[in-house]
Amino acid sequence: MSIQDRNVHKDAYLNRKQLPVTIVTPSGTDEDEVQFMFKPRHNFRLTDLYAYAASVATTLATVRACIAKELCAIGAPQFGQGTAAATFLIEAFAHLDGGLLVAKTATAAQAFTGAEVVTAGYWGVWTVQIDGAQAITTKAAAGVMAFATEEDAIKNAPAPDALNGLVGVLTLKCITTDFTAGTTNTDSAVVDEFNTIDRGGHAATLALLATDQAVNATRATRLKVAGIGNLFGEVGDYIALTVRSAGTSTITLGAGSVEYRKAPAQGEGFELGTGLTAPFVP
Repeated sequence: MSIQDRNVHKDAYLNRKQLPVTIVTPSGTDEDEVQFMFKPRHNFRLTDLYAYAASVATTLATVRACIAKELCAIGAPQFGQGTAAATFLIEAFAHLDGGLLVAKTATAAQAFTGAEVVTAGYWGVWTVQIDGAQAITTKAAAGVMAFATEEDAIKNAPAPDALNGLVGVLTLKCITTDFTAGTTNTDSAVVDEFNTIDRGGHAATLALLATDQAVNATRATRLKVAGIGNLFGEVGDYIALTVRSAGTSTITLGAGSVEYRKAPAQGEGFELGTGLTAPFVP
């Protein structure tokens, strides 16, 4: 089955480039560890990721190709529920600050910035953001939230404030009684779902195998937030490759190839807000 970009003619030839990458055993766990970065000299679109390993021991490893933007987290740091606390956990992550790669250590007790309420039986959503002083804050879709589905909540996630970068998007569904940010414990019985939304890109999983394996990536669920496109990069953005494992993976002869192309191309336009291609009108 052939796949084509929307608004690009089916016979159009889109020149793609491949970036060869050596994939090594990650030094940490439960973190998207940056192993490679490259800055194209034009707007671009990530199109695919290929990963190979002669063997993988201890635990599987997830390889991701994604866009690295100023201040935004690189990869997809996960959020976790607090223990009998109204705070939540944030994994360690790397991000760009002034064009330099900066490591942000794990946050054990991140407070909600506001006191937003999620109505019982419904979903709420917060954008987690970071500024140049490494301060992390949360920004809710509204003071009182009652989204019928998680998909509706994600669609209403607000863009980060000016001079802030995206860390991730947190969704929460409560039952029985309302959830109040900063008051209700995040591991309370009223919290039915507490999720980190995958920021997308292309991900490939190297399985726990003692034999050769080669995998192509799948496009993850993309985050549709105004002003954020995670498959399209602008001039100044980087292409990053990360590796993550729950336990320290031992990767033997790991290699990968990140595929990208110039965008827009041959009559194609694109919208950074949605990540979708759009008709190009002179």
